[in-house]
Amino acid sequence: MEIDVQNLSFRSMRFFLLLFLLLWYRPHFSWGQIQKMERAQKAWLKSQEVEEVYFNSNLLRNQKSDTRQFHGFVSYRGKPKLLLVHGFSASALMQYSNIMPALKRRYDVIAVDLRYHGETISDSTDFSVETQAEHVMEFMEALTLFYRDSSFLSFHILGHSYGGIVSGILAERYPQRIQSLTLYDSPIIHYSSEKSDSLARHLGVKDANEMLCPLTVHDLHARYKALLTHSFWAPRKMSEKFIEIYVIPYRSHQLRLIDYLRQNESRLGEHTYSWKMPVKVIWGSDDRLVPVEVAFEIQKLYKTGLKVFRGCGHSANIEKPRQFVRWVKHDLLSPIPKKF
Repeated sequence: MEIDVQNLSFRSMRFFLLLFLLLWYRPHFSWGQIQKMERAQKAWLKSQEVEEVYFNSNLLRNQKSDTRQFHGFVSYRGKPKLLLVHGFSASALMQYSNIMPALKRRYDVIAVDLRYHGETISDSTDFSVETQAEHVMEFMEALTLFYRDSSFLSFHILGHSYGGIVSGILAERYPQRIQSLTLYDSPIIHYSSEKSDSLARHLGVKDANEMLCPLTVHDLHARYKALLTHSFWAPRKMSEKFIEIYVIPYRSHQLRLIDYLRQNESRLGEHTYSWKMPVKVIWGSDDRLVPVEVAFEIQKLYKTGLKVFRGCGHSANIEKPRQFVRWVKHDLLSPIPKKF
């Protein structure tokens, strides 16, 4: 079954539209009923030949892993491998379910849940981005063993925001395995917690911690304003249920991920990467969380390709899904111009 790219604008919000309708009519919606809705979304992906995968660490027989359960999605048809890494406080299902089916005509699309996100389960007390990068590589090694196909160890990677930092570290550590790197609205240089805190205060929130891991409806709506050009409004009861289910269970661990970034801000921001593969940068022109000027600095420093999606904020695949899919399908693998 082929995907009608014209319908991606609806599908980009499919998950949230279902959640909105169910919580609007059923304000006391239970976690069990939320799980049924998620299963429906996963069933739709399966109908589009995108399979959900779970692995435990026992599959990695020759190494120890602090990840008890790996989770992600794969479309496996023997094509070039494209790994999608989600951003902070998102998940593979939440961020990429709208575009994975549309991309499978060009790639074997893979999306992984990072540690302390989605359905990945970890016992680790190491909250570094370096450990996240190793987790991603362990997931690809698990796919190699599960499908008995070594091509999963040679792939293109696209990382969004926090996931872009993880992807950049992974590409530097495993240059022989990464065919290309795409940084998607990622503060891989000039990361500034001060600027994030300033944006949070401008939106009426105490700091970036409370904006990214909100406990109140006000703070959740501030996060929407920081991430999207068109603020996503939702009824109070829906927002409260969203916080209860998608924020609180992960919050303590995700705050420790932020603490690591704050404590290592100078080292991470000043590090000069030695990437050996083609690197491209894609960005939203109106990104408030990580301004587009950062993209121009990355382009200048690393001589990367650059694509700016006009009229969208921090998440182009949500706000401009058709343009995003078109670029990934047709331009991600194209040569980088020698002159910018």
